[in-house]
Amino acid sequence: MPTTESRCPACGAPVPPAHDGKGRQPVFCGTDRCKQARARRAAERREAVALLRLAADLASYGAQQVGNGLTPADARAAVGELAGELASIAVRLRRMARPGPAERRMIVRLLFAQGLSGAQVANRVGLSEKSVYRYRARPNVPLRSQEPI
Repeated sequence: MPTTESRCPACGAPVPPAHDGKGRQPVFCGTDRCKQARARRAAERREAVALLRLAADLASYGAQQVGNGLTPADARAAVGELAGELASIAVRLRRMARPGPAERRMIVRLLFAQGLSGAQVANRVGLSEKSVYRYRARPNVPLRSQEPI
């Protein structure tokens, strides 16, 4: 039976297989680069949790304010403020969860295969239409890091 060699998700170095019996957990090689990558990912996860908690608190506060017998004009103003805050939180979360170039190419190809137009794909993925059509025209372009030196 051929064994597949595990690779570090941060730098691509070979690492020993995981000892949990399933081999599904990513194993890092322990270099400084990998430790920094793990710390950066953990900080991003903490920031995402904080933003989600903030959004929940804002929604709760807004619901209380609107339910306190505000006039329709005041209720509209309160909901408008909340919508702006929630939109800014959504933008930050989208930036944090943005896929890498290879994942974006795959997503573009999948959305085109589902029959979406270039404008619809661009809107969903957060790219310009020109980039979407470039990904569609040349779907198998290797990443720069994979090109021979």
